[in-house]
Amino acid sequence: MKKKRVLITIAIFTVFSLAACSSAAPMPSPMQSAPAPASAPSSVMDVALEADFASAMESPALSMRRGDGTQAESEYLALPILTPSQADSRRLIYSVSMSLQTMEFLQGKRRLLNTVAEAGGYVLTAHVQGYDLNELPTERNAWFSFRIPTERLPEFIIFAENNYNIWHLWQEMQDVTIQYQRTAWNLDDLREQESLLLERLERARGEEFTELSNALSEVRRTIREREASQTLTMDAVMYSTLDIQLFEVFERELIEEESRNREFVNLIMVGLVLVIILMIGVMASGKKHSEKALESNDSDAKKCDD
Repeated sequence: MKKKRVLITIAIFTVFSLAACSSAAPMPSPMQSAPAPASAPSSVMDVALEADFASAMESPALSMRRGDGTQAESEYLALPILTPSQADSRRLIYSVSMSLQTMEFLQGKRRLLNTVAEAGGYVLTAHVQGYDLNELPTERNAWFSFRIPTERLPEFIIFAENNYNIWHLWQEMQDVTIQYQRTAWNLDDLREQESLLLERLERARGEEFTELSNALSEVRRTIREREASQTLTMDAVMYSTLDIQLFEVFERELIEEESRNREFVNLIMVGLVLVIILMIGVMASGKKHSEKALESNDSDAKKCDD
């Protein structure tokens, strides 16, 4: 009797465990499990409603500009972007980070790279994560870091809106006008020192000539450093940094079919466990009846002997 209770307890525990597995939701994709950055507004995170998401995924590739040639307005620009020509003497550096979703991963990746190249940009880093051919296909993803002319940055964001689902967009602008101007003033002072040292060097002799030569070399080294700093600043102003995460999203029909298949397999497993439990119960019951029959036969045999 004790054995039978233990078997029933194990069987019930197994059934409940399998039932819990069958009702558990499928594992989220890397995109779904990734936490939303704190700086992302909630309106951006809620853009992928079912109807909007489906229409965005099924719509053909659209131009960065309207048919009449005018610039389309973006619904995702966190800050207005002033191109170098619009900013005039101001030095503005833009950085943009975007998380994009697509149902056509390879085509979406090629379209992204081609658009950056057509805009005059280039790739800094690239990382593509595929799937193992020995296993069932999983959602692929890619990470890119681009440099793109700031003049084309607003157009690129609109291109992304028209061709992908924007899951997240983050944008930052740094105004480095004061730092750039200070460097320019410092360069003016250094060049004046260079001119004075050259004049004195023409008349100098002996130790004075050596001292002035060393001072001139130091001033020229500092000038080169300041010029390099200004060149880097202007490069950052003219070319914006664009970090993009591209995530593949399977069609809902495929996801639902996979979920149904998983539930069907779990139900089969539960059925097999129930069959095994019934077999164990039948075997245990048969064994018990056999033991009772043997005991009854032994008792009758003793009575006959008496």
